[in-house]
Amino acid sequence: MVSSASASPKIDLPASFPPDDYTPFGYIDNPYHSAVLNRSGVIRTVPPMGFGWWARSMPWPYGMDVERPVSYLSFLHLSVAVGDAAPSDAADLAVFHAADDFKARGVPLVSRYHTKTMMSYDWSYGGVSVSARYFLAHEHALVCILEVENTGAAARRVTVHATNIYGYPGHMYWGRDGVTSNYHPGDDVGVSKVWAYGDVMVIGADRKSAAYKATLVGRAVGPVDLRQRPQRQRGRARPLLRDDRSPLHGAQLPARSARRRV
Repeated sequence: MVSSASASPKIDLPASFPPDDYTPFGYIDNPYHSAVLNRSGVIRTVPPMGFGWWARSMPWPYGMDVERPVSYLSFLHLSVAVGDAAPSDAADLAVFHAADDFKARGVPLVSRYHTKTMMSYDWSYGGVSVSARYFLAHEHALVCILEVENTGAAARRVTVHATNIYGYPGHMYWGRDGVTSNYHPGDDVGVSKVWAYGDVMVIGADRKSAAYKATLVGRAVGPVDLRQRPQRQRGRARPLLRDDRSPLHGAQLPARSARRRV
């Protein structure tokens, strides 16, 4: 629930930064990354409201054909559902999951803070203002601070879905055709890993999750309806493969950060 007054302190942006509506695309500087010595990964936007590590082959400015021994994509993707405090039906919720959702509702998506160290996604709908601010805490931790404020008189219900999309290995090796995922209740985090070996991805938050689940995208899996409240699920995800034989994993939590452990 989002009341008319914000209960949490806001992050004040530097007054010297030129205010404007910048394009919501770009990169965050990863000072640990180099084309040859340490391919930590290029960190770039994932439309419409995500960021993530691109640890695969990149165009020539990033070191073409010089790849990590284990390559992948790992993204932190946000989806937001906005509705009345007590919606009578799931159809009453406005879901912002893909770029077309913003276009269909005439909602401009911009970046009001756009530097090499931090970038934001900013938009508003129905009196609710949303700002998602991404930055790199250290080499293996991408953080998103999400600010949601109700500027209207009526109470609103806002549901945040945070997804770690992990997979797309660039090389063929034994055991890369599946992903295992578990929810750790003690830390309230989701943990994912390619079967054989590779980096471990962790998604968590400073607020306790309301629900959690893991899915693998494949021929037998349909789209997730974000208007429905997710149910608590436990256990391991059964591996399914995309048509290109690359596993794709999503672990959904109302969260703010994704971390990898190597």
